[in-house]
Amino acid sequence: MRGSDGVISVHLVRGDVDVISIWEPEPVGAIEELGDDAIVFQDRDLYREVFNLHARAQDLADPAKRRSIVTFVRSILKANKSLERHPEKHWPLVSEVTGFTLHEIEESWPELAFPGGIVPDMLDVLEREDVWVAQETGREPRSREELSRFIDHSVMEEALRQH
Repeated sequence: MRGSDGVISVHLVRGDVDVISIWEPEPVGAIEELGDDAIVFQDRDLYREVFNLHARAQDLADPAKRRSIVTFVRSILKANKSLERHPEKHWPLVSEVTGFTLHEIEESWPELAFPGGIVPDMLDVLEREDVWVAQETGREPRSREELSRFIDHSVMEEALRQH
């Protein structure tokens, strides 16, 4: 079994630790090894990974760079659709790139999502996270209005129109 440091799951199975917090697909081995003793807590309201694309305003204002950004986003949307419709077709490449076995990828796949859009509660996420970032950087948290300016729907809308 692997873990992010190569031994996390082993420590759980041996009883050295009572709990692990780890990203998929790494817990697959521990879950299988523990069998009925495994308890998986998944609370997306408490924690989830939301990945995003950042672009500078000057690049969005440059027609050539904007076209390139929109093309990139459109390619991501296309890939996401393929991942959603036929995930098993992509598992060999995912395995090759990540080093996880096909079994680990298949077992963990239901926990993964590729929404290919701006999540509806993105502003809520930014608002909660900015409180922490502000504390860490010694500044006041930004207002909801200030944070809303960081979310630009125009690139996604353009990519969807051309998709």
